[in-house]
Amino acid sequence: MKDCKESKTPTERGNLIIPNQTDSTESEVQHKPIRELIGSLMYLMLATRPDLSTAVNIYSRYQQNPSEQVWMGLKRILRYLKGTANFELFYPKNSEIELVGFADADCAGDQEDRKSTTGYLSGYLYK
Repeated sequence: MKDCKESKTPTERGNLIIPNQTDSTESEVQHKPIRELIGSLMYLMLATRPDLSTAVNIYSRYQQNPSEQVWMGLKRILRYLKGTANFELFYPKNSEIELVGFADADCAGDQEDRKSTTGYLSGYLYK
């Protein structure tokens, strides 16, 4: 991943993940560090990179029996991190700040088992 091509987004739009249909002991993906990578991405998401939350949430659902598509999606997140390593949050001094919040829900949006996804965003709005 050191010499990989950068990605502009952490996931593809409308990405439909197909769960692994093979026996979990036969799959090559089972030998890849998927859980460790998801755990590391969750730490980044909670500590410094809130822009990863949706992507990490989507791929963390498939930890139990991951497919090659999940592994490729996680590698895309790493390529996104490589391209955005110099991004930072900036809070200027002496500015009017207003706390704002947004919420959204996707009712039964998971094509496999019809689970819903909810999310919220809160932050500061500078005037």
